Amino acid sequence: MSRNQLSPTTIGKVILLLLCFNVFFAQGQTALTDPGNLTSFRSNIGMSYSFSVTGTDQGSVWGGADGIYTDDSRLGKAAVHAGLLKVGEQGVVVVTILRGAPRYFGSLKNGISSLDYGSFSGSFKFEPRTPAGVKRAEPIVTGDVITDPGNMVKLRNNNGTTYSVFVTGSDQGSVWGGADGIYTDDSAIGKAAVHAGLLRVGEQGVVKITILPGAQRYLGSTRNGITTNHYGSFSGSFRFESAAASGSRGIVSHNPVVVGNNRPAGGTTQTVGGTTQTATGSDYLSDPGNLIKLRKNTGVTYSFLITGTTQGGVWGGEDGVYTDDSAIAKAAVHAGLVVVGEQKVVRVTILPGRQWYNGCSRNGITTPNYGSFAGSYRFEIDTPQIISPQEDSGREVLSDPGNLTKFRSSIGETYKFLVTGTNQGGVWGGADGIYTDDSALAKAAVHAGLVKLGEQAVVRVKILPGMQRYTGSPANGITTTNYGNFAGSFEFL
Repeated sequence: MSRNQLSPTTIGKVILLLLCFNVFFAQGQTALTDPGNLTSFRSNIGMSYSFSVTGTDQGSVWGGADGIYTDDSRLGKAAVHAGLLKVGEQGVVVVTILRGAPRYFGSLKNGISSLDYGSFSGSFKFEPRTPAGVKRAEPIVTGDVITDPGNMVKLRNNNGTTYSVFVTGSDQGSVWGGADGIYTDDSAIGKAAVHAGLLRVGEQGVVKITILPGAQRYLGSTRNGITTNHYGSFSGSFRFESAAASGSRGIVSHNPVVVGNNRPAGGTTQTVGGTTQTATGSDYLSDPGNLIKLRKNTGVTYSFLITGTTQGGVWGGEDGVYTDDSAIAKAAVHAGLVVVGEQKVVRVTILPGRQWYNGCSRNGITTPNYGSFAGSYRFEIDTPQIISPQEDSGREVLSDPGNLTKFRSSIGETYKFLVTGTNQGGVWGGADGIYTDDSALAKAAVHAGLVKLGEQAVVRVKILPGMQRYTGSPANGITTTNYGNFAGSFEFL
């Protein structure tokens, strides 16, 4: 290499310094005038701006209890609420633009009361003060390692490039995706590293991160004490390659809670709905309405006698997990365990809270999405009758479960379902006859040519393991979608 040529390492440092300059400029630039609110900046997720504002108690502010405000909140009033300015005081504040959130929590701070709000399209947060003023933590080149930039938004266009980042494991901030190792690039790196099993909370180490293009879908999961969120289409992604932290741990798999078919031997006494009920391993409790009062008993399974209904609120359930304030009897209808008016004993397992719950429409019940909540539950499904291809005749036909995610662990087993052909719902894969197990069964059957729209028929399916890739195709009036790595599959026989 000649003396006038730049080494790859030097080029990398120059690129990073240029990127960092764009961020440090937020502190040293001439501050922008107060725009009133930040709705016009909504699309610039991850970018930081300096504004000269005057503290005020006028206007409206939503959120802020956790530092996150709706982007139509009055900036000057929010700055007072955040403790950055006093009413009438003029100063420069730095804000970072964030994506919308499913819920905002108001609070009383510094003489300003902010309001609660539900789902909204855009958010922002203030960057904290330091002795030198307001400054956002940003990448600093230190040899071949950069300090934690918070997230990877500023490196978005460097697809395929791998960076070594010095981070501290954290349980703070937001993370989207990660079930398949792919995170949105505005996810908090320190928290994502804990989720991936590379660091513990409070542990410091160097992680290697590769920049990836945006994806159409991000799947969240719970691992290593961190719950990440689902998300749809987003502009940038990253994945971890390896860790150079102490011990050089690899990615740690999440071990799910294993529960028996009933409660621990010896019985359990609970006060539910004001009534003390004692249950042994073989009996059941009356319907408590919801499971909030059992929230602390994570991993314990209870039996309840319920009557299917359409009344009450239910949140989540797309993946079988509901908020613990959801009406059990209505959720049971949604899950396909009972029909409206039917009385039945169902078993539920108490789960910890999650950051996000996906709703969906099933069995005549539509449930909404919801954000962070303190407790959850799922129904335990008794193993359905197995039907081998040689023993089809005369065996029980199961009703359409919507999709086959609850059969995921029964790899190699065959089931028979009564379905009605439809063009509703999502279907992934199928070009080679193999579908993701969260595909709508009845729509996939139309795609496979086994039934027509509106036609009722019995179909047989075989449960298969997950695959690295699913290829969609148009067939019989149904177009299915490509998809990447997924945990479960099925095929029609």
